[in-house]
Amino acid sequence: MSHKNFVNYSPSSDFINAICGRVDGFNLIKLGLASFSKISGMKRLYLMGVFLTFVFVIVLFTLFIFGIYLPFVAPFVDHYVERLNQIWSWLTFIATPAGWLIKFLSWVILFIVAQKSVSILMGFWLDSLVLKVVCHFRRVEETPFKLVNLFKGLKFSLKNMPFVFVLLLLGFIPIIGTVFAFVGATVSLGFDIKSPYLLVLAERDKEFLDRVKLRRIDSFTTGLVQSSFSFIPLLGWLLQPFFMVLQIIGFVYFCESQWQKSLVQEGSAISKKL
Repeated sequence: MSHKNFVNYSPSSDFINAICGRVDGFNLIKLGLASFSKISGMKRLYLMGVFLTFVFVIVLFTLFIFGIYLPFVAPFVDHYVERLNQIWSWLTFIATPAGWLIKFLSWVILFIVAQKSVSILMGFWLDSLVLKVVCHFRRVEETPFKLVNLFKGLKFSLKNMPFVFVLLLLGFIPIIGTVFAFVGATVSLGFDIKSPYLLVLAERDKEFLDRVKLRRIDSFTTGLVQSSFSFIPLLGWLLQPFFMVLQIIGFVYFCESQWQKSLVQEGSAISKKL
């Protein structure tokens, strides 16, 4: 299996740092949809990959439910809710709804973990989507696939996990914990939307990822649409993979189009000086 690398200049880390906060999740979806009519074969590649992603996410999520939630999480929550009800009967009005909320939050967390796991497994397909958009704007050449790039991608994907993991753990705090979980999930999903493009850019610059600074507030605004879907049972979970990939495509399209505009402006400025 071959991979691709850039021939000409590509967006620098400083450029990416400067524009990451200029677009939100809704506009990324619009840009992703717009790419279908402008890039030949984009829609077919998207639908094929999303279908496989959707199937893998559902299968893995089902395994999590039967392998983790039903045998461990649900009995644990029921046990402590029952204990609290036995100690103080008036706590029933608090403990029971809190138990339902924690169970629901567990489903959301397991779904997000399933989605992140599948996104790593589908990295090669995401690369092909990213490169198809890039090729629409500039020339690329074929180069052999390097295993070291895969490990760099995994390392970068785990970079934001400590912050997110802490917030997801705080999510088990009754009532207010839902806010922490929502913030953590949103930042994580926003990071995942940007990662495929950044990993491809990093293939021609070994230190690129070290210089990229993704602000959490920018990742939050990018991932807000996705995390909102996570908290809509069934329907939201079914739609999430479709919109997730649309936003990935939209982010690439946005960055590449902005990069081309900056080159045109730079060329115009040089011409005026001459």
